[in-house]
Amino acid sequence: DLGIGQNESADVLKHEGMTDGVPCCLEFLLSDQPDFKLQQNAIQELTAKEATLTSEVETLNAEIAENQQGLAKSTDIRRSEKADFVADEKNMIVSITGLKSAVTVLGKHHGAALSQEKMTSLIQTLQHTVSSKDLEKVLHSHKERRVVTSFLQIKTSQAPSAGSYAPQSGAIFGLLKQMKESFEKNLADATTEENKAETEFQNMKAAKNEEIAASSNKVANKEVEIGNTAEKNAATQQDLADTE
Repeated sequence: DLGIGQNESADVLKHEGMTDGVPCCLEFLLSDQPDFKLQQNAIQELTAKEATLTSEVETLNAEIAENQQGLAKSTDIRRSEKADFVADEKNMIVSITGLKSAVTVLGKHHGAALSQEKMTSLIQTLQHTVSSKDLEKVLHSHKERRVVTSFLQIKTSQAPSAGSYAPQSGAIFGLLKQMKESFEKNLADATTEENKAETEFQNMKAAKNEEIAASSNKVANKEVEIGNTAEKNAATQQDLADTE
């Protein structure tokens, strides 16, 4: 006992920076400091999360744009291929129709002479339906092309009279029949290829659109998450400012 009364002892403790026997600075550390640190950590985590989500959204948007551009390019190519097929199909059908008519006429008079009128009609039909490009596509030898070309170049006013073309009609019949069959095969092959290309394109288009839709949905969800994270981050920063 130093002769200090109870009240005097309390005054001494206060004077020495003590409250109820606990240093004031330690009391601060035990009460306020942990909340302060937790808030700082939370802000860092929320800021990092927001940055990560933003980066992920940017990546997804870039992928969506790339897929959309690729799909647009593929669509343009497919549209061009389709237009080419339609044009070729039309030309081949016209050629097949003309050749079929000529073959039918020559077949009925095979080995016999054609009248000048029928020969003129046949030549006119072929001149309007068979081009030099057609000959190159289906007749591979120069001799065959020369025979048919010479036949097609006959002026209708100078068409052979009855009986005068009989010796050559057999060769012409064979070549025209060969051309018709080649065109029919080419058309069938081209149609098969076109149908296959269209099916493959539609499958690819459906898959790309599904991928784009899935990515767009992810972007929407992540943007909502970014908004929630930013809001929580702002509230935490305000709490920290109020604490300080």
